[in-house]
Amino acid sequence: MATSLILPELTFLIPLIPIIASFIVLFFGNRIDKKAHGNIIAVLALGSSFLLTLFISGQYVINLLLGNHLDPYENILPWFKVGDFELGIGILLDPLTAVVSLMVSLVAFLVTIYSRSYMSHEGSPRY
Repeated sequence: MATSLILPELTFLIPLIPIIASFIVLFFGNRIDKKAHGNIIAVLALGSSFLLTLFISGQYVINLLLGNHLDPYENILPWFKVGDFELGIGILLDPLTAVVSLMVSLVAFLVTIYSRSYMSHEGSPRY
């Protein structure tokens, strides 16, 4: 019996949160967080992205371990069209991408935390 994901439409936020945070750090990092120069913003963004990945992709992993089957989630938007040729951009969430996205978001979050503490004594103005 196939079950469905809870809130799969939030999947687009997983890469969007760190992208928005990088622009915030670039343009407003010194004004928002004078002492850490945007480090906190980066850690919070990657942490929230990891938690969202854990919530959405974790459903796949748990259901795979329990032997249940989840239907892949697919959201494709038209991006480019010339004549009969149409190119789309979108998100596909299946068991493989669920496991990989969990690993990537966890490693990115841990690297950000580590590099924040590692570079704290350098005095670099940017994260």
